[in-house]
Amino acid sequence: MELGRVVKSIKGRDQGKTYIIWKVLDKDFILVVDGNKRLIASPKKKRIKHIEYLDYRLDNIGVKIQSGQKVFDSEIYSNLKKIQNTDLMNGGK
Repeated sequence: MELGRVVKSIKGRDQGKTYIIWKVLDKDFILVVDGNKRLIASPKKKRIKHIEYLDYRLDNIGVKIQSGQKVFDSEIYSNLKKIQNTDLMNGGK
């Protein structure tokens, strides 16, 4: 579970939505954000068993989170959009 790792929800009302890991709470729960509906100010608490790890990691954002630098919702949203557009171009995952 790396900060900035891109994940997809596989259970719940948000099934199929893409997020990044914002914070690890414990061995069972994480906080995720998407920069649009789930903002940094109100991250979503997700069970780890209800997510799927994707092959992407937003290293620039992960480093900022770990070092305590300011991260903006807009940069999270735009990076996730790029990944989603790439997946659509490649036939999805």
